[in-house]
Amino acid sequence: GPTGMAAFSMLIIFETAHRVSRLAGNWVEPEWDDTWACYAFFGGFLELSVAMWEITRNNIYGATFFTVIGGSWMARGLTMILQQTDNMVKVDTPVGDAITNIFYLFFTLVMFNLNRKMNKLSMGIIGTLCVFFFLGALDGTSTVLEWIHVGVGIILFFFAFYGFMAQMVNEVYQRVIFPTFPIRKDQTSLGVNDAAGLGVQLRPNVARLRTIGSFDSKGSKDDDSDSSSSASSFSLSPRQEVSHRSFRENRDVKSQ
Repeated sequence: GPTGMAAFSMLIIFETAHRVSRLAGNWVEPEWDDTWACYAFFGGFLELSVAMWEITRNNIYGATFFTVIGGSWMARGLTMILQQTDNMVKVDTPVGDAITNIFYLFFTLVMFNLNRKMNKLSMGIIGTLCVFFFLGALDGTSTVLEWIHVGVGIILFFFAFYGFMAQMVNEVYQRVIFPTFPIRKDQTSLGVNDAAGLGVQLRPNVARLRTIGSFDSKGSKDDDSDSSSSASSFSLSPRQEVSHRSFRENRDVKSQ
């Protein structure tokens, strides 16, 4: 969702500012490390929360992406906080950091491959993120590569922030104002990181809530035309139909 993309773009530009400070000799105040650690943890928690929300929409792609990326940011932020508040020894672990970035590189390569059924904007974000992790694995080997890493971080920030803006505005106005450049002509989702899981189509939460709420206390559908038309435009899977039927039958038994 747009919240996840906003948090993602925020973390990318903050990390890039942190890297510039290290390369340019305290270009940003040294106290920025304290603030940056808190933002990293909060941003990661925010992305993880978004992932849980995406699961309810059956958005398997968004849920997986924000779970893994959000969890990594939380771990990084917590490590920095502990280093600064509990006097943990700060050590350089170039090999460990390289292994971490290589893992995330492989992860994002898989996600990039899945973008073929989504949109070119998401492809640009994930493709740039692949380069970002690749350069992260090479940190410390060359100052030139680290400055290139800064440039890629800035480009990634603009891609991600546009993704947040496009999804937020398009969903509020329920039409395409900022294009995400879908790859398939029949794609109707306004999201940037939307791809449904197996067996069930992607569903907006509003429609899902209206569908569930359209059954009255007698087990019949509500006659409200607006709710009915909104709910009927999204078909239920067989598993959801069985679940709703069982819910209505149990409720009728209790009411008798």
